[in-house]
Amino acid sequence: MLASSLRDRSERRSSVEVAAEQAQRPKERCLGLCKPGAIKDLLQTNRTLRATFHPYISELVVYPTAVKPKEVLEGVPGGFPQDKKVTVARWNAIHPSRIPFINSTFGLFAEMDDWFNELKEGKAVTSTGEESRRERLELRGEDFSMGGVTSTEREEYAKLLARERESIRKASAGYLRQLRDHELILRTNPEEIGVFGKMFIIWHLCDLLHLKNNLDRPVASDLLEWVNSFFESPPKQDFKEIQTSGRLSSHPKFWPMVHKCIVRHHVTTAVILLNKLATEAPPCSYIAEVLIDLIRKMPIAQEDMSVNAFKSEFQEWREEVRTYTWEEGLRARLQSPEHFQNVWRAFKLLAGDEEALKSEATCWQELLAYTVLFVHPMFSGRQVADEIIPTIREDSDGSATEEACIALLEGDFHRAIRHCSKIDPWLVSHLTDILTRARLLDDGPLLDQLGGNRGDRCTLAESYLLTYAEIVLTVPSMWRVALEYFARCPRFGRAFIAATIPHIPLTSEFETRKVLSFCRMHGMETERRQIHKAVAHQRYREGRLGEAVMDYVEAGEHRRVAAIVDKLLDAYVLRGDYAWRDVAKAVPRRALYDNDRLSFLSHYLNFHELHNAKRFPEAAEKLVELFTSGAAPKRFWPTLLLDALPLLEWKHEVVVGVENTYELMRCLEEIITSHRKGEYLALLAGKENPDTRTDAGAGGVAEGVGEDWIQKAEKMLQVVRLALVRNLARAMMK
Repeated sequence: MLASSLRDRSERRSSVEVAAEQAQRPKERCLGLCKPGAIKDLLQTNRTLRATFHPYISELVVYPTAVKPKEVLEGVPGGFPQDKKVTVARWNAIHPSRIPFINSTFGLFAEMDDWFNELKEGKAVTSTGEESRRERLELRGEDFSMGGVTSTEREEYAKLLARERESIRKASAGYLRQLRDHELILRTNPEEIGVFGKMFIIWHLCDLLHLKNNLDRPVASDLLEWVNSFFESPPKQDFKEIQTSGRLSSHPKFWPMVHKCIVRHHVTTAVILLNKLATEAPPCSYIAEVLIDLIRKMPIAQEDMSVNAFKSEFQEWREEVRTYTWEEGLRARLQSPEHFQNVWRAFKLLAGDEEALKSEATCWQELLAYTVLFVHPMFSGRQVADEIIPTIREDSDGSATEEACIALLEGDFHRAIRHCSKIDPWLVSHLTDILTRARLLDDGPLLDQLGGNRGDRCTLAESYLLTYAEIVLTVPSMWRVALEYFARCPRFGRAFIAATIPHIPLTSEFETRKVLSFCRMHGMETERRQIHKAVAHQRYREGRLGEAVMDYVEAGEHRRVAAIVDKLLDAYVLRGDYAWRDVAKAVPRRALYDNDRLSFLSHYLNFHELHNAKRFPEAAEKLVELFTSGAAPKRFWPTLLLDALPLLEWKHEVVVGVENTYELMRCLEEIITSHRKGEYLALLAGKENPDTRTDAGAGGVAEGVGEDWIQKAEKMLQVVRLALVRNLARAMMK
């Protein structure tokens, strides 16, 4: 009878359900490389199809290729019209309407993962204000593994686990309502509601049966909630139709509605209908009042109830119900033959008659809930798996959804995960993760079968999270969520991040900052340097030298930084370009210790600021410091010596002392008498030669500077020599 009911129900499925089921079947795509069904023709021409999969962009590149080299074949055409044709097939793995749901559930997942890691390290803070658990764990000589923690920690962890599963359940329910309320979404992607409905069915069942604290509690109310939430209940339009009819009790849908409300425990609706029966059919008023009283008094097992107290209460209620299931006695009390069969059926349902319950059920899920509620109300999840599931298993249609539900009811989590993997990657990844955290899923035996060191292998939860993150990565705007999932995979996550980050398109400054922020947050130093290097190259090509310097500093490219600084200094000397000042002002202080050129640039800026502020003695000290510290490149020494002229010739006072004057003389002589004099004076000579071109990239020797221009530069320094001599005389007489 149940099988026939299932067939009737399948015939009544809505068009949306049919469309969703069809959408789950493998879809055929004709790429135009051969006629549909003509693969054999390809093989006869020594051709087959090959493909390259690009997971990051959801792309499949398909092209024909030879099976064997044509040289070893005879009688086979050497050419094929499609040999030069490459076909690209793209698809979108995640519907846009699901993106807000993915973001919200990731937040919950990340919060749980962070708290779990803190608790594992002994750092988490409980609601009572405890600052650290590390000492307690170390004193007990135990690591965090749920079995090695205090009862307070276990309770705190259980609360957070309960909060996560409840939050995910609410987010799932909200998204499912959104799908059902928006017809546009259904028209654009009708399979989304079907897929997500299956996900929610499985998640909710797992939540009710396995993720609550007490696994030995009665599950009757949980199963009833599950069935009422996801399986066809008495339609609201039928209830409205009955209410608007002239005589309710004579309506053909009246008693079926009453019976369905009884087994689904819809107390309010059943009472409304039975009150109408008592009003319209006075001979039935007594029995109607009895039914109302029994429905209202029906005890439902709760987690906090005493087992003995509930058994006693339920037994008393059951005995009261059975007094009305005697056929002759009920017929005598009813005094209304036309309603006898329907009233008698109602009492049999309340009494837990298994045949009546089976005939009322339209699917095995309903039968399961009805049987537990009315026949075995104290059964726990384990008892349901042992005693009820074997009797109804044959009624399953074999779909992945139903097989996953049965596996969860039986407590076979590995089988449930296997079937969930056929439905949706979000479901299998998060369900595996939360079952692992709840210590219900142990993949240790599986890893042991694979052999080798268990620590070198990827756990089941991490494997599914990595796969799910790769799928999320196919949506360009979701790269941050995908990387965060990778970051929470301890074994292989960093390798996936390292392979992914170089492929993230840096389309804007904001995107670049987000990627760099992620790298800093997760300690991806190598990847952070690579990004800074790529950005620096781009900014250098655009002529944004100051910003390029900052990025090269972050990338650790000190030679490139020195080259750019030399180019800026050359532009300053040759053309009076003060762009170097902006760079010097923007250089972070920590970078000054890593690069001599930047350190010189910063000190040279300081010299100019002191000079402009007419703090000449301090400016003179800073200038001499540039020589003595070795920070200034020697090719720039002539320019610095010329900068000293105003200080040496200051008439109001002597600002350069004897020792500093001797130091400047030493530097001047080192330039003039060196065998590399031409190289050192080339930059200063280029300033006087308008046709000079500088190789700023090399940051070095000016091209096109002849011997005549070198001699002119040397004569300019003779002016500095005279100023030094005069200043020395003034300083000695002071």
